[in-house]
Amino acid sequence: MSKKSKNSSSSKIFWFKYRGEIYNINLNNYLSQPHFTVGDLKSKLITRQLDVSSVREEITITLNGIELKDGFSIKKLKFNERASPALVTIHPKETFNFFTAFGILIVIRLLSAIYNNVADCDETYNYWEPTHYLMYNYGFQTWEYSPEYSLRSYAYILLHATIGNIAELLSPPSSKIFVFYVIRSSLGVFCAFSETIFYCGVVYRFGKNIGNVVFIILAVSSGMFISSTAYLPSSFSMYCVFLSFGFWYADRLKLAVMCSAFGCILGWPFSIFIYIPMALSIIKRRGFFVVLKWAIQSLIYFLVPCVVIDYFYYKKIKLCVLNIMLYNATSGDEGGGQLYGVEPWTYYFINLFLNFNVIWFFAIISLACGLILRRFDFKLSKLTRTQIFVYLFGGYIWMALFLYLPHKEERFMFVLYPLVILGGAISCVTSINAFKVIIDMLCKDNLKVKKMTLLLKKILVLLLFVSFASLSYSRVTSITLNYGNSMKIYEHLSLKELSHNNDKLNLGFKNSYDEINICVGKEWYRFPSNYFLPDEKYQFKFIESGFTGQLPKPFSKNNGTWIIPEGFNALNKQEFDRYIDVSECHYLIDLLLDHQIEPHYESFDNWETIYSLPYLDVDNSRNKLVRAFYIPQYS
Repeated sequence: MSKKSKNSSSSKIFWFKYRGEIYNINLNNYLSQPHFTVGDLKSKLITRQLDVSSVREEITITLNGIELKDGFSIKKLKFNERASPALVTIHPKETFNFFTAFGILIVIRLLSAIYNNVADCDETYNYWEPTHYLMYNYGFQTWEYSPEYSLRSYAYILLHATIGNIAELLSPPSSKIFVFYVIRSSLGVFCAFSETIFYCGVVYRFGKNIGNVVFIILAVSSGMFISSTAYLPSSFSMYCVFLSFGFWYADRLKLAVMCSAFGCILGWPFSIFIYIPMALSIIKRRGFFVVLKWAIQSLIYFLVPCVVIDYFYYKKIKLCVLNIMLYNATSGDEGGGQLYGVEPWTYYFINLFLNFNVIWFFAIISLACGLILRRFDFKLSKLTRTQIFVYLFGGYIWMALFLYLPHKEERFMFVLYPLVILGGAISCVTSINAFKVIIDMLCKDNLKVKKMTLLLKKILVLLLFVSFASLSYSRVTSITLNYGNSMKIYEHLSLKELSHNNDKLNLGFKNSYDEINICVGKEWYRFPSNYFLPDEKYQFKFIESGFTGQLPKPFSKNNGTWIIPEGFNALNKQEFDRYIDVSECHYLIDLLLDHQIEPHYESFDNWETIYSLPYLDVDNSRNKLVRAFYIPQYS
């Protein structure tokens, strides 16, 4: 067995790629046998110590992506020295194949679709509500969708509205909540697909040890539970980072470029910064003009349709992807993201710890571990330090950029998650392997100590991943229990209280009004969207509270996407035309807090409490750690 050499000379050379390395084996002597099969070939490969287990069933041989069974005759393969060495690929079965990994991740992501909260008011008013408007011709509009500013593209919205319209055809009558969960589930399925591509690329480039750790983190982390089914451009861009980096690691360079462009154009344009090392690497390998051609093709495939779609809705040519970048880059102190909250530099470190707990510490030092400890992992040792640096450095660029920006939000880190996961896996594998090797070197003549070291390594790995899984489950449980009841309130309101089958309501005031007002004050930002109200008769309204920023307003019924509405500004200044008097409300949804400045409406004689659920009082919670992680009998 040897690596590929230009001097090889035989018409019966079997070229194959295994874990990124190219090898050949001379089969002249074996092909004279009448029935030399794939199973026989596996045995020959194993006897040549091809870094696989000694059992041939633990490796598979694929031709153009199709697995060759053990009984397949090798004589049916075409042997050509100049043929692509990637024609036949050999890989171990210790890793999941694509469909197994995809199936496992789909199940986990569908659980997220069901139990994940709508945690960001941007998700509701900038994405769910415009989608609802395109489907049902009513919903809320934010100032970003005003043609005067046109910061948001309808192409991204239309993609989800199309899925919603298909779901509408399949849904039970008057069940918009069903449509909501179908759209959410589609996000989970696409996320699972992108994660699987990433996982396969990591196995190909970094080997099964790092690949398996990556899969565990993908499946278990609370960060992925939260981000995978969030209807946000940052989540969509995260999917595309998974895709593009997965294809990059697997040497599918054109697809890597296409997916990165897809994420930047249709999703979040700021994600372009995480692709800088990848772009430079691909340019070095394939040449500037080849990459330029791929980039131009991407613009034709993705940007042109976006411009056409936005022209249809805005009735003007708009480059929304450019508008939002210019708004954030040129607003200065008078505008931009800082109007919506400024956080200290520690915010992201704390948030990433909450979402990845112990893995986050490993991710921080991933570049150092990869460069210094690479020789302690078989596949990683085959990569140069420059390669490792390029594969990981995009995450450090992203972190530096968003630490610098004053406005910080959890969703801004979603794009970083793929590299947090990969970096954490590299650090875990290399540091644990290094620990074992160093102990073995110190006690090289003591077999008992070596056995103890191997046992200790297994215990360390077990403790690490049990701790990671436990903290992740604790975090997800805490989020669901502490904050999940806001969605349950609206589900109860829609499916029970406002249901057409509610005889009490039918006999009461329900049929006495053309519209029934569902009101909120300070809880405006926990509204999960109009998908949780049965139909247009039930109008979601705002009453004044301690919030003094700008609230959204309903789209115009006619030509709502292209007429310029009154009462919008780009400075987050309060607009008082959004409010109605509480006396006009038929239902009121509020969180009752001892320290609130708003009235306690439940104590008024003209209000009756019909349904209530517990909810976390953040300001009065006993301990931040107990609040962040669910601990039985303490949280």
